[in-house]
Amino acid sequence: MPQSGSEEASTDDPQLDTERLDQLRIILEETRLRLLQQILASDSGALSVEELGYRNTDIKDQTIDYHLRELADRGIVTKLKTDSPANDLPSTYWAVSDLGIQLLKRLGFYDEIAVLSEADDSLERTARIEEIEAFSGRPSPNWYDSHSS
Repeated sequence: MPQSGSEEASTDDPQLDTERLDQLRIILEETRLRLLQQILASDSGALSVEELGYRNTDIKDQTIDYHLRELADRGIVTKLKTDSPANDLPSTYWAVSDLGIQLLKRLGFYDEIAVLSEADDSLERTARIEEIEAFSGRPSPNWYDSHSS
């Protein structure tokens, strides 16, 4: 008897299924989903906790940092360090990994990035946020050049 085409999507490895479900579950949490989308919507493709805190005044920086670390533990975001931090500017930035982008696409949340990018562009910024965004030493993710055009 012929097998259905849906068998291809399943796997015989229950650990892989559990891992995949865990990845999907973690990005469906509202705060984490918002952070992922905001990072991708930014012009640089990577944001510091301070920049995310400015965009999310209802969330404490410590909470943002916690969520980013949880996402990093599962390979959904990547922590990027500056080569030479300047003055009191952030030395750590966060970028969404290829895995994170794939998961957002699979769940249908990637298509919203263009609209969120327009909203991010129109966001009024403080002098401090402008200084962070203008920092020439800020890192960018390796995928940035191929996705930013």
